[in-house]
Amino acid sequence: MRRRAAARGIGRRVAPEGVDRLYCAGSDQRRPSRPSGGTRLRRADRRAYPYPVLSELAVAVATLIAAEPVMAVVHRFAFHGPLWCSHKSHHEHPTAPRLVRNDLAWLWPLLTSAILIMFGGPVLVGLGIGTVAYAGAYILAHDGVAHGRFWVPEVIRQMTVFRVIAQTHHLHHRGGRDGIGATPFAVYFAHLEYRWGLSARYRAPTKLCAPIRVSRSDPLA
Repeated sequence: MRRRAAARGIGRRVAPEGVDRLYCAGSDQRRPSRPSGGTRLRRADRRAYPYPVLSELAVAVATLIAAEPVMAVVHRFAFHGPLWCSHKSHHEHPTAPRLVRNDLAWLWPLLTSAILIMFGGPVLVGLGIGTVAYAGAYILAHDGVAHGRFWVPEVIRQMTVFRVIAQTHHLHHRGGRDGIGATPFAVYFAHLEYRWGLSARYRAPTKLCAPIRVSRSDPLA
């Protein structure tokens, strides 16, 4: 009878959850269960990025610096190219305090950055933080200081870097409210772009939308 009971498992100890059931019969020493795949993956991430905060900060700073030339290229070849019909609203109403069609272009990078920050690893989180930081810096310098679409403290406006930004960005709008825009296309690096003539061969995208005539009376045209 005892052999039959032992064979059927009667009288065996039941291991609690989280403890391996394979332990010696009659012994109180219990072996902890093996870590799951997710736990092993998190440990691998910690080994790859032992200091996640520093990794996020480094990637965010690198993204913040690299975003300016990338934005200049996008402005030159996308906004003044296939997306000109949408970007034209900014050149027609550069100082409008209300939202214009061109402002909607910020939705996709900001939404993408929010997803990266919430669900990404250290590198993707840093990429999202850097993108959001550049978007804020761009809106401050471009819409706030250069065009005065919202109030900016006078202390910031009088800073040398922002006074140079305002002066050089006005060259981009040299055609007036109906102008089509020209070099420079950058914001923070605009003085270097204009000095080095990086966009000297720029041609206005008049074929994509209705042609916009540049004012002849403007001495900068």
